[in-house]
Amino acid sequence: HRDLHSFPTRRSSDLARREERDALIETTSAKAQALIGEGSYDQVISLLEPVVAQYDDPSLRVVLERARKERHSEQLRLQSVLATLQQLTALQQWEEAISLLEQQPAAVHENDAIRSALADLHEANDAEARILQAAGTAYAALHRADLLAAHQQTEAIRHAQNISRLEVQNLGGPGMQNLSS
Repeated sequence: HRDLHSFPTRRSSDLARREERDALIETTSAKAQALIGEGSYDQVISLLEPVVAQYDDPSLRVVLERARKERHSEQLRLQSVLATLQQLTALQQWEEAISLLEQQPAAVHENDAIRSALADLHEANDAEARILQAAGTAYAALHRADLLAAHQQTEAIRHAQNISRLEVQNLGGPGMQNLSS
């Protein structure tokens, strides 16, 4: 007899819990979809894993798997870019390496190591441009038989080459190793 009196209360509390669960799943799904649209796969995974573990909702499980696959694809794309970047850097093809990085999707640009490598590549490219400019100025001075100016320019080239070598070493250093991890 007592169970019959508590039945409506249990039923209404079960309904309230189900509605709360459904609302949580709906808002979580909407937020996850928005994050996927932004390419924030790690955030999607962090958001969904505890909710899927608690409620085991099939629709959220599908979104979670999609985020995992997209993150994996992004990691493969990044590894490919890094391999090409290391080849271009080894050949000191700064402009090509810069162009490669600048053509990548926003998700690649958000990687701290990529941003650092891009800055290093710009520095190396600028150093090479300074060396070429100094070499041209030295040749012009030699053509005018201005040996003092030619000597000053060759010293500038030597100094710029030493700096450039350091930059090249830095490109292959910890920053690039962070890229491949």
